[in-house]
Amino acid sequence: MEYIRLKSQYTSLTQIKKGRQLINFIETIESRHFRILDRSLQRVIGEILIEGATPAFRVMNLNQFIKNYDDTESEIYKWAKKIEDKLNSTNDKKVRQRILVFGVIVAVLIDHLDPGHKIIHPNQIYKNKLNPTSKNIIRGNLFRHFLKFVKNKEKYY
Repeated sequence: MEYIRLKSQYTSLTQIKKGRQLINFIETIESRHFRILDRSLQRVIGEILIEGATPAFRVMNLNQFIKNYDDTESEIYKWAKKIEDKLNSTNDKKVRQRILVFGVIVAVLIDHLDPGHKIIHPNQIYKNKLNPTSKNIIRGNLFRHFLKFVKNKEKYY
């Protein structure tokens, strides 16, 4: 998401249907209703994963990310630790449900933009782990206000 933002591709993305839908997903992921971390933290982490200060930006490869993450003095370790801390607090039911709802958004994004799953393997959605409140959030807020264009919504809750 940050790579798209830095390359200023939003304007060209809005010209095509799938591009507008991708922007809808980005806005959903960054919205107060669904994000796991504060938006500024999301953006800082995104910026850290982009290498180069020239017009030739590139997203850091997995090997380099792992090397940086293993270095407790690195910026990546410092910021990614905030995600890890949040994920490790899933014993709190509210945090766990928020992460599960976020996982649904990611699954919808993958299913919608890669319906044939040529790039990303489909993952199972743990609907049985969603509590009634989370299902209502997905049914109501997510699909009625943010991702209206998604088909087969019922499969996600």
